[in-house]
Amino acid sequence: MERSEVVFEFRPFVGREGSLIFVPFHTLLGLEGFQSVFGVSLDTARELYRLGSRAGFCGEAYCDTLLVDFDDVPEQAKAAEAFFENAGIAFLKYDSGNRSIHFHVPVVPMTGEGVPFSVRSWVASNLPGADLSFYHHQGMFRLPGTRHLKTGRRKTLLRKFVGTRLRIPSVLPKSIENDVCDVTDGIEEILMKAVQLILDPPSKGNRHTNLWSLGSRLKAAGFTHDFIEEFLNGVNEQWEEKKSRNEIQGITLRL
Repeated sequence: MERSEVVFEFRPFVGREGSLIFVPFHTLLGLEGFQSVFGVSLDTARELYRLGSRAGFCGEAYCDTLLVDFDDVPEQAKAAEAFFENAGIAFLKYDSGNRSIHFHVPVVPMTGEGVPFSVRSWVASNLPGADLSFYHHQGMFRLPGTRHLKTGRRKTLLRKFVGTRLRIPSVLPKSIENDVCDVTDGIEEILMKAVQLILDPPSKGNRHTNLWSLGSRLKAAGFTHDFIEEFLNGVNEQWEEKKSRNEIQGITLRL
């Protein structure tokens, strides 16, 4: 596939409200909100429109830009910047509008079912401290210029470095090698994230985002909305400053 044959999901908000929206890459450049991390072909988008959801989809995906998020770990973000610069790899560096530093890194175009797994594997091996939670078929990422809900500040370009495209090697998870379409987080990874949130509760302004992220991973793993709602309530109940059950239900309904 080439970029001209690919579309990306667009959402005005983190959680989807209403029907699926797929747009070409050049249309994303003029929008505020969130884009899917990986693109799909026009034929795939038509089928997903017919189904009304991307839940459970783990078919052929496209990537020509590596999206990286360092959430409140400035030293590791600096190390990643130095890594790209020393390797002569092009990148755009952004202030997310809150505490994160984002990198948009052009990569040699990749197509296939294993693209999300390959990208995640590369980031895990080469960029310590980067958020790995959105490298799956349903992952979403904040678009440049978008205001952060908490701070009201826009995602802003900090630096542009001219260089070459990054080449990410293809890696197939065993699930694809065995013709089983399942490249989402395993239950062990999800449980480890839940335990982390219980032992180290997020700050008041970040509870919603962390619960939504955890719920998204559960949904991508195939769990029902009822299960996800109860799971999130279970995590929430361990915090001193709890969100209401209505708020948890609202998070679940937006997944």
